[in-house]
Amino acid sequence: MPTAGYQISVPFMSVASFKAHPTFLDLGGLRSGDTVAADQDAELYNILLEASAWANNFCRIPLQAHVFTQQDRVQTDKRGCIYIYPEHPPVRQVMQFSYATNPGALAQTFSPSYIIEDQRNIVIQLAASALSWSGPLQLGPPVTAYPLFSSTVYACGFTATTLANNGTAGQSTMTVSDPTAIQPGDLIRIWEPGYEEAVYVASTWVPVNTYPPVATAIPLASPLKYNHAINTTVSGLEPNVHLAIANKAVDLLQRPGTNSKPFPGRQLRNETTDQNQPSSKFEARAMQLLLPYQDVR
Repeated sequence: MPTAGYQISVPFMSVASFKAHPTFLDLGGLRSGDTVAADQDAELYNILLEASAWANNFCRIPLQAHVFTQQDRVQTDKRGCIYIYPEHPPVRQVMQFSYATNPGALAQTFSPSYIIEDQRNIVIQLAASALSWSGPLQLGPPVTAYPLFSSTVYACGFTATTLANNGTAGQSTMTVSDPTAIQPGDLIRIWEPGYEEAVYVASTWVPVNTYPPVATAIPLASPLKYNHAINTTVSGLEPNVHLAIANKAVDLLQRPGTNSKPFPGRQLRNETTDQNQPSSKFEARAMQLLLPYQDVR
């Protein structure tokens, strides 16, 4: 099932990147009878958005960066630590943690002492939070194995946004539409055909995680090499995810099997299906590429 409340705002792969990807597809007639190139690109954008949403559903988690609030019933160990298994990995930053003996009186710490183990497990130490415990006649963290209600707010997922302004070669910043979950030292790729480049986020960057997101200038460890157009895809996703989106989009662009001339490709969907499986070889390839990102519990 898709995760409610975390809809994709932009596709993981841009129209320009898909057009540059080698395929057999004719993309000039996605809207029948429409000769306006911008309208054809708009429909291709929708298809890439559908392919990206499909990837999220297949992985059972939103891949794009977002802020998530997770509520649990937890217990502390003898060191005053709480262990939380995140529902939306990978976790990039814990922003706020709250706890109490009942859900109506949560004590909050906005900068909790924590570590993230392999981006899949959050360990929070209450003893170092400088908060008073809200239980009766007790100060400091709760006793071992005391049942608690907790709420954890964290930034998670992979950068999947666009340039909010044009980028200029030699510029030491880039302005993105959504800075959520971007951390100092992150490697982020600008996917502009013919001018692709990878940039590192400077160590001086102070993470910004707001909702709705606000366009923000990100300082870079080294200047941009090329000029870049506004709305160019900026992504922290690995290239394999982009390849998966390309394969799924090709799958969506194929017609179901008919006796008429296939359009927009030269192959019918049923001609690209392996061993009479319901998915085409393109969708099967996309699923194979996304398997490492699939949430397993």
